[in-house]
Amino acid sequence: MEELLVGVDWSQSHYDIAVVAPNGALLSQFRIAKTAPEFSLLAEKIDKFGVPAGNCLIGLETAHNILIDFLWSRQYAAYVIAPSIVKSSRGRFGNSGAYNDAKMLT
Repeated sequence: MEELLVGVDWSQSHYDIAVVAPNGALLSQFRIAKTAPEFSLLAEKIDKFGVPAGNCLIGLETAHNILIDFLWSRQYAAYVIAPSIVKSSRGRFGNSGAYNDAKMLT
């Protein structure tokens, strides 16, 4: 695999992570706490796919977060996506009015 897509949904207490292949197949889904050891666990789980950090495209809704600094320090291609853009995309990528993060990622 040459590229990996990673979505990060954040809350006050944790991050929900989805790792997706370029063809849209969900490869892994997990949750990490907002701690340095958990950030390292995230990097380990991503690295197991054998894709260079620069080819791991990571989307996160906020730049005001220590996780984005961690990802950039590890040379991941992490991009901040404005929450308004994410919200406006839900109607195009969902098949019903029901909101569910897991369904949005598949």
